[in-house]
Formats: sequence, C-alpha cells, structure tokens
Amino acid sequence: MGKNNRKTFWLLSAAALVTVVAVVLLLGRNSSTNRSSAVDFSIADTSSIHTVFMADRSGGKVLLERQPDGTWLLNGKSAAMRENVNDLLSVLHNMRVKMPVGKAATENVVKWLATGATKVQITYTGNRINLGRLHFWKGERTKTFYMGNPTPDNLGNYAIMDKSKQPYIVYVPGFRGFISPYFTTIEGDWKSHQLLNLRISEIEEVRLTDFEHPEASLLIRKHGEKHFDMVSLTDGRMLPSYDTLKLYDHLSSYRKLNFEFFMEKPTPEKRDSILSAKFKELVVTDTRGSKLKITMYHIYNEYNTEEYEYQPEFMELYNRDKFYVTLDDNTEDFYICQFFVFDRIIQPISYYFVDNDEHAIPR
Repeated sequence: MGKNNRKTFWLLSAAALVTVVAVVLLLGRNSSTNRSSAVDFSIADTSSIHTVFMADRSGGKVLLERQPDGTWLLNGKSAAMRENVNDLLSVLHNMRVKMPVGKAATENVVKWLATGATKVQITYTGNRINLGRLHFWKGERTKTFYMGNPTPDNLGNYAIMDKSKQPYIVYVPGFRGFISPYFTTIEGDWKSHQLLNLRISEIEEVRLTDFEHPEASLLIRKHGEKHFDMVSLTDGRMLPSYDTLKLYDHLSSYRKLNFEFFMEKPTPEKRDSILSAKFKELVVTDTRGSKLKITMYHIYNEYNTEEYEYQPEFMELYNRDKFYVTLDDNTEDFYICQFFVFDRIIQPISYYFVDNDEHAIPR
C-alpha cells in the first residue's frame, strides 16, 4: 500500500470512527433523553441511588443521603427511618405511567403541578448511553420530576418530568391508592424513632438516677467480657449478687429501644410545666465511649371538671401509660415514650435482689 493510500485509509478510518461515535451519542442521547423526559419516572436499580431530594412550595425540604454503611442520613444531621426510606425506594422502583393526561385537561393539570407539586430530584449511578441491551459510560445521573395531587378516583397521581410539557398519571401496579404520601416533605415523617440499638456486648455502663426515690438509683458497669457489676448510687455499695436473668433482660432491651412519636414544639408555659415533672434519668454508654442521656418527665393528666364529675380516688396526677423524654439535655425537642417499652429498664435496684420475686409489670 502506497504512502498516499495509507494516509487516505487512516483519514477514512478516523472519519468513520467519528461518525460512529457521533451516531451512538446522538441515538443514546435521544433514546435516553426522550424516554427520561417523558415517561421514565422509575429507577430500575434503587441500590444505585445516592440521594433523594424533595421540596414543596411551602418551604418543606427533605434530603435523604445513602451512607457507606447502607443507612440513610436525613437533612445532613439525623438518622432517617429505614422503613420509610425502603417504602420510598419501593415506590421509585415500581412506579409506572398509567396514561398521559388528556389534551382537554393538560393545561389545568400543568398549572396545578406548577403551583402545588412536590419536586423530586434523584441522583444515582446509571448508564449515560443506552442502545437496546447495550449500555455505555456508567456515571452519576440525575432524574427530576414533580409529584402532584391524587387523581379524582384516588388510584394515582398527576406527575410530570422536568422540562416536559406532557403530564401523566402515575401509579404502582397492584397498589390500590395514591402514592404522593411517600414523597412527604415533613422532616418528622422521616426521622428515625430509634433511641438505641446496642447488643449486650456493646454496653459499657448504664446509670439510672431516680429523682423521686434516690435510694432506687443504680449503676450497671461492665466487668470483663461477660460480667457486669451492679452498684447502688446512694452509698456506692456493690451488690455481692443479683438476679442475672433480670439484669440480662434489662440489657437486652437496648437492642431496639424506640420512642413512640415526636411532640409538637410546646409553648413556653407548657415547656416549663414538663420540665418541672422530671422523675428519672438514664445514661447509657457503649464500649466505644458514646453516651446517650435520656431524661424522663411525667405527663400530667388533664380532667374536664367543668363538664364531668370525677371520684377523687380515681383522679391520678400522672399518665400511667406515657411520658415525655429529652435527649442529651436538649430541652427544645421533646419525645413521647411508652412505659410498656421502658418498664424493664427503669426498675429500682431492689428489683434485682436475689430474694426479690417482683416482676417488671407495666405501670
């Protein structure tokens, strides 16, 4: 092959390669963009999702970020409730388009979506080019759509992809209802209700202070690999023996210790009333040195004495089922817990005496 022929050959080869790449990019962009900008609301592989950001027109914002250990962080500061995140991921995976909105209703639906929809922006790892079963250039992708109100039959929601002019009705096949609640922008709906999740082997110390009955206060301290000492906080006396089954029943309760729900921000008067009814404080330290202080406050019972007459002997001062809690001395945020959940871990030191046959009975 002559010099000129070789030169021509390489020029033609380079031109052909550029043409092929351009065609692949164009087709890939068209196939991917057209599909994404129109009807592809779902995420095929939710394990590839890095973040989910949701915002509404009222200022509500929620950012969920996947962490290296598989947990999710809420708004960069607290753990997200895993169950709710899993439900959202399931909806994102299974969500489908039922039908496009009819031409007659499109204008109105687009107006509704523009003023009242929730913006949903997802970052995930995906292929930049998709040609049938061929996928090229994996990298970070972003998908944005707007989730609107339920349809009149409550069996779907209006939604539209970002930069699209055609709204659709989306739903989850097999699910009878609408899916917009899964895209809530209320931060409290996403907060984990978990207080502690410790195995017995991860517990270093438990300190329970009883403000109403100081003599009941106790300290449980790890001693060796599998043994714990129990000490009275009143006089520092260590119990020579104690009921091991009751102690391990106590310690096993930290494996999944949850509060029931968040309390709305109280008025200054209500806050002062709550803080005046402190009755116990629990400090749990794990083997890594991390501590959680749980301070407990009674809930006062309220009686409508203007409309009803009560027998004094049945008018109890405090609620026997629930109580307020603050964490780590933060008296701005209050939580509500159940005695049923806490009863095994707030028993007096006398409960663990070997000759004591008492049981941890709910209050």
